[in-house]
Amino acid sequence: MGKKIKIFYLIVLVLVVFITTKPYILGQNDLSRYYAIIALTERHTFAVDFENHPFVDAVYAHGKYYSSKPPVLSLLGAGVYWVMYHLFQQKLYISTIYENLSVYFINLVLIGGSIILLIIFFFKSLKYYNLEDKNRYFLSSILVLSTLIFSYSGALNNHIPCAALIFAAFYYLLKQIKEGYTQGRAFVSGFYLAAAFAVEPLSSIFFIFCLFIFQFFNINFRRHLFYYIFGLAPMFIFYALLNIYSIGRLLPTYFYKDLYNFPGSYWLNPIGFDVLSQPKIIYLFNLLVGTHGLFIYSPILIFFFYGLKKIIINQEKREIKGLTYTIVISIIIYIISVVFITKNFGGDAYGARWFISFVPLLFFYLAIYYPEIKKRYHILFVLLLVLSIIFSILGYLKPWSYNAAIMFGKIYYIPLLGKFGYLSDIFLR
Repeated sequence: MGKKIKIFYLIVLVLVVFITTKPYILGQNDLSRYYAIIALTERHTFAVDFENHPFVDAVYAHGKYYSSKPPVLSLLGAGVYWVMYHLFQQKLYISTIYENLSVYFINLVLIGGSIILLIIFFFKSLKYYNLEDKNRYFLSSILVLSTLIFSYSGALNNHIPCAALIFAAFYYLLKQIKEGYTQGRAFVSGFYLAAAFAVEPLSSIFFIFCLFIFQFFNINFRRHLFYYIFGLAPMFIFYALLNIYSIGRLLPTYFYKDLYNFPGSYWLNPIGFDVLSQPKIIYLFNLLVGTHGLFIYSPILIFFFYGLKKIIINQEKREIKGLTYTIVISIIIYIISVVFITKNFGGDAYGARWFISFVPLLFFYLAIYYPEIKKRYHILFVLLLVLSIIFSILGYLKPWSYNAAIMFGKIYYIPLLGKFGYLSDIFLR
């Protein structure tokens, strides 16, 4: 019976992904990747046609224009588009209005596929904590539906694939603690982390480094540390070769400001949120609990701190205490790096989209204490869950626009309030 339910759940999950995948480009952030996908498929090059089709996220290197986004996701998207273009004669047209079958299948495979992968690994991870199957299905579903993961599920982005890959690596580390330390599991955890790095370097590098330190000082993990490093190597090398082949640089484009300085570059004269310069402490506040706050847009994640307290202070589930410390330290370092490297909240984005990569990890510590949380804070949990789902759906409607709200005659970049203005436009037409 249990196997039939799993199959039924997987079928429903796939159907939901098919239905919620969007068949059109949502904005400038998608646009950059799609121009790269078109260039790779139709002209067999990473160089894009910026002169005829200018866009925001472009860089200029050795006489050619490129997307500023990490190249791996574009290359994978080009593989999907190659099938659509050559086998089904479905040309990819750049439009934020009209539907396109190639756009739909690229989003479906890369983003929908990542969501399915994430839910599968999340569901598997909960088996170690004696949760009833109905709770595992419920928690695996609301992981997506109640967070920014669903908000960005219709857009071609790095964050969701990165989140899925980081959590897959976490699952294999957890599996070693629970079922035994093996060379294969060490290798796979390294491979998934390196794959996450190839998709979104900044979100992943601190997890890779901190987890290496953790395993080095843990006698059980250290025995197979070589295989963890060996697992990292293929995707590290692949990413480095792609970067060198495309822009001629080893590191991601955002480490090279000179690549953005060319005639016609938006970044020579940015406007609006892209010229914000808030004090760093205010910027941090807004990313966590302010205008774009992770815990405002997904308030259900507040219960992460309940799980964290139980493990670190109350000394429960001690077998994962070291791993938990490492995850938390990695997240803190990443958040600090975002605060000092960036200033614009990721453009006209809904919420702190850069933090999607570690949302499943936060949710895991909520999930393993779900029965206890439900029993002790039932009304609060239901309230925060309902709010989280509503806010997530609001983001899904249009994650890349309507992020400004007008109050007292002034414009404030508060995407959540801007979304209510967007809804009023729809219903009052």
